[in-house]
Amino acid sequence: MSYLENAPEQAWQHLVDARAHLSYAETSVALREFDWACFNARLAGKKALHALWLNRGHEPRGHILASLIEDFPDEVTREQLMSTMPTARILDGFRISARYPSTPAYGEEDARRAIEAARELIRKAAEMMESGP
Repeated sequence: MSYLENAPEQAWQHLVDARAHLSYAETSVALREFDWACFNARLAGKKALHALWLNRGHEPRGHILASLIEDFPDEVTREQLMSTMPTARILDGFRISARYPSTPAYGEEDARRAIEAARELIRKAAEMMESGP
């Protein structure tokens, strides 16, 4: 069985997962665990973009959000996503530093900015998935 054989179901599950990670990020802010909030917000954005790749029948490649937009195989979808590039870059800023304890800690403002960015990517991906290819 091919990885893409279940792509439609996987796409919607990735979107569910993205929303769950967004919820974890929001809970982390309430607990004042800002590094975890940034980490989960970034993961939410990545899952949302992976969902869209799968929804359009492509296997997602990579973990850098800006690249997932720039490298989208379908030109029409890529152009529609370009408006979210600044948002993707915000979340990419948390890619490495939220994973390792030797990096500077994030504050509440960083976490809230990351959550808003993730929320925007999830909204855009869901909107595009619901409207179809």
